[in-house]
Amino acid sequence: MASESLKDFSGKRVHILGVAGTLMGAFASFLKAHGVEVTGSDQNIYPPMSDVLKKAGVEVFAPFSPDNLAKARPDLVIVGNVIRKVNVEMEAVTQAGIPYLSLPSALETMILPRKHPIVVAGTHGKTTTSSMMSWILEELGEKPSFFIGGVTRNFPESFRVTDSKYMVLEGDEYDTAFFDKVPKFVHYRPTDVILTSVEYDHADIYPDINAVIAAFERLADLVSPNGYFVACAEYEVPLRIAHRSRASVLTYGLGMGVDSRASNIDLSPAGATFRWSIDKNEYKVKLNATGRHNVLNALACLTLVHARGLDVERAIAALATFEGVKRRQEIYGQKGGITLIDDFAHHPTAVRETISAIRSKYPNSRIIACFEPRSATSRRKVFQQAYAESFDLADVVFVTKPYEPPAANPTHAPGAPAAPAVFSTDELLADLTTRGKRARVLATDDGGVKALARDLKSGDIVLVMSNGSFDGLLPRLLQQLPG
Repeated sequence: MASESLKDFSGKRVHILGVAGTLMGAFASFLKAHGVEVTGSDQNIYPPMSDVLKKAGVEVFAPFSPDNLAKARPDLVIVGNVIRKVNVEMEAVTQAGIPYLSLPSALETMILPRKHPIVVAGTHGKTTTSSMMSWILEELGEKPSFFIGGVTRNFPESFRVTDSKYMVLEGDEYDTAFFDKVPKFVHYRPTDVILTSVEYDHADIYPDINAVIAAFERLADLVSPNGYFVACAEYEVPLRIAHRSRASVLTYGLGMGVDSRASNIDLSPAGATFRWSIDKNEYKVKLNATGRHNVLNALACLTLVHARGLDVERAIAALATFEGVKRRQEIYGQKGGITLIDDFAHHPTAVRETISAIRSKYPNSRIIACFEPRSATSRRKVFQQAYAESFDLADVVFVTKPYEPPAANPTHAPGAPAAPAVFSTDELLADLTTRGKRARVLATDDGGVKALARDLKSGDIVLVMSNGSFDGLLPRLLQQLPG
């Protein structure tokens, strides 16, 4: 499809396939706010994105069906990366000859040529770090544009376009669309890049870690020679990737020998504090969020702020008022002295770091970790052993059987691993028991939720981890709690 500016879509009808995804939903809301008639569809639509879409006035349909197109009558369809060619609604789009494109392509042609894109990439921490960076720039008076793959608490939206030269983009390494098999960040024209981490993930599209590394190397090759490549030194791979870039490389981390360092870290129920050292200067930094991973996220942002010659003292003050992102250590509800926490963690490293952060915030509480293997990678056996070690700081662990996507609408790539390679809940529970953990399978039917509620007592922290809805576990559990 030819390049068009946003104004060319005014008055047109745009339909979004996969609208419940955080990025897709944010873009739908943005288009609606700029006078475009927007509808969307998805297999399942649940909070927080369902609330965002309702507030924006975007009409949504579920599940996918050719009938949705008759209701939407679109001039253009924007296709999410979870949509496959065999999706029944996508097949109808193709048969009807309706023009379609991917979301990253839309950004690349409509918005980014006039911007200074700051792309935040990496296996972990993308959403929080891009949210932090956006809030810092906001508090510095830059009023940045941003595109964040989550619902940030400091802004009423996850997507915004302003007159500012800066645009912060969460740079996802997942493929753009079934018809555009490159990482999303390839479309983002990066001037500056923050690379938080590189580990194996997305087993449905990357066969091994080398393929993941190759994707991030492609990002390094795209960075402007006048820009900065800010790389986390806590991982060896980001450093190797950074040094192939034409941009100026800056490293950050907790050890010696980095350009930007955090030390004297104090993690407490109130958050985190640390000493930041850069260019022989030292600053004290305070965060509301706790956890070692959030210290690194903040350090990445401060490193780029310093490199760009922006006001570091005001940036530090901004971090003290950063409220975080929904589904990242978010308190969902409290009842009968029991606290329910919602988190997006699904990779074993993220599970480990999230539990560690919750432990530092609630050092005297019993932590009950509930985990749903839902992502394309967690449903496979690739991290079977790694998960056993991820729950060491939890007191009790509940794990569901792996999520099964609807057969009528496959969202995984063709050639996905067969049954022998599927993640085993029973094997994980056995490994956890061997490590001294009380571990049980969690059924998410009414009986299972009631049984979980009976197992809880005042003072408990229930940490629910999934990149999906977890069958509505949180609202159903909250209803069952006494009090």
